[in-house]
Amino acid sequence: MKIKMEKQIILKEKTGVELTGLSKKIDWRKFTSADVMAHFQSRLNDLQDEGNQIFQEALWNERIFSAQISFTPTIGEKYYLYKRNNGTEFLSLISPYEWSPPGEFIGATKSNHIGKWERILMDIKSSPAFKNAKM
Repeated sequence: MKIKMEKQIILKEKTGVELTGLSKKIDWRKFTSADVMAHFQSRLNDLQDEGNQIFQEALWNERIFSAQISFTPTIGEKYYLYKRNNGTEFLSLISPYEWSPPGEFIGATKSNHIGKWERILMDIKSSPAFKNAKM
């Protein structure tokens, strides 16, 4: 009986429903509404994060397609995006480790099977070659 009373007290604190007998009806909405709202909020946050990621991917692809490319890219090969001092951007076969580029290194990328450019993360500042390069 003591355990049943403790459960009733906890139930009343969480839901505002007091059980005084077996015939008392419990409003099931009070039990589930907070969980349902938390579920929808979590899903909306996930969709917002996914939307932001898609937007960033679209901006990256626009940047690559707008860059000067003087070769025919091969699917799956790594390329390097640079920005010249005059503001124009170009895609290169040469990594920032292999030369002193004529401007700023922006990032590495590769094209997938549908032609979408995927950004490749590189930590060039920790590379010994970076310390010797003139960037």
